[in-house]
Amino acid sequence: MEADERLQKARQDFAMAFAQAMPVRPVEARCIWLDRGTIVATKSPKGMADLFDKLKSAGINVVYFETNNAGFTMYPSKMASQNPETLGWDPFGTALAEARKRKMEFHAWFWIFNVGNAKHNPIIGKEADYPGPVLTSHDFTWALTSSTGSLLPPKQFEYWLDPSNPDCRRYCKDLIVEVMNTYKVDGIQLDYIRYPFNNKGSEMGFNWLARQKFERETGLSLDRMDDETRQMWVHWKAAQITSFVKEVSDLIRPMQPGIRISAAVYAFPRRMRVNAIQQEWETWVANGWVDTINPMTYVAVPKEFTEQASFVRESTQDKGLAYPGLSIRQLDTAGLIELLDSSRVTGTLGTTMFAAAHLDDKKVNVLKVGPYRRATILTPQAEPLKASRVLFDDFAAMVNRYLQDPKKRIMSDTASTNDVVNQIDTVQRSMHNLSGRASADEIDNLLKDVTGLHSTLKEWLRLEAFIQRGFRAQYIANYLSQVEAILQYAGTRSRAQEKSNDVAGGKSGSES
Repeated sequence: MEADERLQKARQDFAMAFAQAMPVRPVEARCIWLDRGTIVATKSPKGMADLFDKLKSAGINVVYFETNNAGFTMYPSKMASQNPETLGWDPFGTALAEARKRKMEFHAWFWIFNVGNAKHNPIIGKEADYPGPVLTSHDFTWALTSSTGSLLPPKQFEYWLDPSNPDCRRYCKDLIVEVMNTYKVDGIQLDYIRYPFNNKGSEMGFNWLARQKFERETGLSLDRMDDETRQMWVHWKAAQITSFVKEVSDLIRPMQPGIRISAAVYAFPRRMRVNAIQQEWETWVANGWVDTINPMTYVAVPKEFTEQASFVRESTQDKGLAYPGLSIRQLDTAGLIELLDSSRVTGTLGTTMFAAAHLDDKKVNVLKVGPYRRATILTPQAEPLKASRVLFDDFAAMVNRYLQDPKKRIMSDTASTNDVVNQIDTVQRSMHNLSGRASADEIDNLLKDVTGLHSTLKEWLRLEAFIQRGFRAQYIANYLSQVEAILQYAGTRSRAQEKSNDVAGGKSGSES
């Protein structure tokens, strides 16, 4: 017992020392999922204010507020039932006001196609097989079912809407619009934006409407489930999810220019993921329909986390931002700091902690004396061009400090150093001359200059790595990698906006 206690204390001491040595990023998304249980536990506006004081002290700057759960909303809705544990007040509106006071981004986190949860039923005094208020109010005609007519997927406890049903899709979009029309949020997050987990022989989606729609559109019959039909069905279902994401983007971006759309997704390989849950987030990112993905990289081993986070970032090609998820319930303070550092090494520009329920005082303390000890200037998604300038200015100042300090001077020849300094100056001037409404082509040209500088920088830092200062060389180079990532995202966002404007202009012209 004493040995275990000594080991635990040693890990905590290590975490604190390592955290204090971690640099503070001026641009970073420090996100947290604010879960239903924690929301309910606040009980009042005073309790919510206390919770946001805690989140602010931990350095959090982005809150994903669980807006609906198991079919119930966390606000007084005109089209859905409010969570019975929150009747009499508006947790959502209260939390939004508290976030605004503390200059924290506030995103509405929506359960999309999952509308019931058997594990939630005892909490609110419902019978075990209660499928939630959404399905019960529509005579189950909206429900996704198995081949035997079951509403529950095998060995799972969630009830689902049929993603191919136009009425279900309209309901989900109307709920998002209701929140946007009632509250001024910074973003919308799509969760359960998929089908339930299914394997060969245990698929969901045999309900009459979905079946008829698939058979009509493909000419195939689910009565003959051969390999060709099964694969066509899988891809057809994935297309239902993808088209819904596009519809949400097309709907809400004109309503609120600058709204950020994110998605909570799984991080396993594309083919496996499409077969299992029909979720193809690479397409969403590539088309600019989502700005950010929050992969549920819920592992405690740094190597496994790094592999998953790296896979996600590489898969996005930086056309969207990736903020890997940390299951902080599994982590002690040392584990939390290790994974935060691992995420930074992969080049991601933020992380997402799951969830507020597990953010204990020890974790708050290690964050506020460590990597979150000072507030950020802004998040990457808020104003990407400004964010890239802030990061680049910080990078330029850091290089200049190293050049001016004889004890920390970067080892290189004078000609190479002058070349790097001149390139930094050129890129910095170009960045500051770029307006906030720069075109995609202008952003691409700037990105090419930054990429060229990155190549020159790597060559310049080769001697640093050779003389056993590889960590410093990598740290300097990572700054430019982050700038490149933000610019790539900014270009994707700008191209999507230009395409949207062209479509709107075409419609206007055809009507005149």
